[in-house]
Amino acid sequence: MSDYSYDILTVESESLPIRFVADALTEIQGKKTIHSNCRVIENGKAGFSATNTLADRDLIARARVLAPYGMDCAITLPKPQKLEQVDNYFASTLALTTAEMVETGREVIAKIKKGIGTDLPIDVYIGKDMTKLGLRNSEGIDYHHQVTVAGMYANVTEAMEGDIHSEFEQDFNPDFTRIKPQMIVDNVVEFFRKGKKADSVTSGNYQILLHPYAVADFLFPFVLGIDGERIKDKSSPLKEKLGETLFHPSLTLFDDPFLADSSDSAPFDGEGVAARKRIFVENGVLKMFKHTLETAQALGMEATGGARRSGNGKPYTSMFNLVCAAGDKPWQEMLQGLDKGMFLRYMSGGGQANALAGEFSMGVYSGFAVEKGELTRRVKKVMLGGNIYDVLKRVVAVSKERVLADIAGITAYLPYLLLEGVVVAGS
Repeated sequence: MSDYSYDILTVESESLPIRFVADALTEIQGKKTIHSNCRVIENGKAGFSATNTLADRDLIARARVLAPYGMDCAITLPKPQKLEQVDNYFASTLALTTAEMVETGREVIAKIKKGIGTDLPIDVYIGKDMTKLGLRNSEGIDYHHQVTVAGMYANVTEAMEGDIHSEFEQDFNPDFTRIKPQMIVDNVVEFFRKGKKADSVTSGNYQILLHPYAVADFLFPFVLGIDGERIKDKSSPLKEKLGETLFHPSLTLFDDPFLADSSDSAPFDGEGVAARKRIFVENGVLKMFKHTLETAQALGMEATGGARRSGNGKPYTSMFNLVCAAGDKPWQEMLQGLDKGMFLRYMSGGGQANALAGEFSMGVYSGFAVEKGELTRRVKKVMLGGNIYDVLKRVVAVSKERVLADIAGITAYLPYLLLEGVVVAGS
C-alpha cells in the first residue's frame, strides 16, 4: 500500500471574448488554457505542484518533494461515489460563430443608442467558453465533466459635472440561445432614461427595494462569515452561531450544485466531494458552515462540497451556486406598494466597514427614489450603512422572481428583497 495519497485536478478551457469599448470593436481573441494541480499528503503534511499540461509524469513527484515542508494536513481523500448528472454543456454555445457574436454586439449598441436618444459611447461584452474538468485521486476517483459558458454585458455612461450616470445589464447561461439581448437593451435603456433626473436624498431610515444584484452585495459578509477557514481560526463572528437566528424567517439560503442555468453547476467539486444540496440558512436560522476536507477534519464536521483550487492547487472553501429561496410576491408589485423609499440596482464599494463582522458602508451605483410606487429620479451622492445581520432581519417581502448574480466569484440565484429601516446618508 502506498504511504502517501494524492489528488489531481485538470482544467482545459477554450474561450472567445468579443469586446466593444466606446462602440469600437477592441477584442476578438480566442484563448486556450490547460493546467493541472496536484496535492500530495504524506506523513501528515501537504505538498502542491502545478503544470500547464495534462500529462506530467513528475507532477506527483514534485509535490512529494515539497510535502515535508508543507502545511499540516491529515485528511482522508474521498472514495468514488455515484454522481448525479449535471447537464450544462450545450453544442449551441460552441456553434456560435465569431461573426454572429460581432453582429449581435453591433445590434445591441445600435438599439441602446436608439432607445436613449443620444450618441453616447456604449460598451458591450459577448463571450463563450468551454471547460473540461477532471479529478482523479489515489482512492480510485476518476471524474470528468464538461461545461459551456456564455455571457453578455452592456453599459452606457454619461459623465457630467459633479455626476456620473452609468447603467448596465448582464445575462449569463451555459446555453447561448437562452441569453436575452433584448432584455439587456430594454433594461439599460429604461433605467438610463429614468435616471436622467438626479438628486440626493434626505438622510434617514428608508424602506429599500433591492434588485438581486444589490442583494448579492449585502450577502457578501455572510459568505465570508461561513468560511470554514475563518471558523477554524476563530476570526468569524459566526463561529458560535450555529442554530441561532441570523436573518428574517423568510430567508433560506442553500448551495445548489444542480442549478440548471449556471455554468458553475457540477457533479463534483475541486476535491472530488460528490455534489449535494447543502442548506446554510433555513428560515433565517444558521445551519451549516462551508468546509473543505481540511477545515471539516479540523473541526470535526462534514465537507460541504463546492471547494475550488488556487493556482498552486490548494483547495479553498467555496460553493457551487448560492441560492435564496423565492417568495410569493411579484417584484413589480413590491415596487408599486412602496409609498416612499428607494429601489437599488447596483451598489459600489465597501467603504471602511468591517465586512467580516457584517458591517457595510456602500455607495449607490444605480438607484432610484420611489414615491407612490413610481421611480421619480436617480439618487446620487448617497451612502448606506449598517450591519447585514440587523438589516436582513427586517425583510418585508421576498419576490417570486430570481436573477443570476455574482458574490465574489460565486454564482448566486437571488430574489428581490424589500427591507425596512435601512440607514441612508444623503448629501
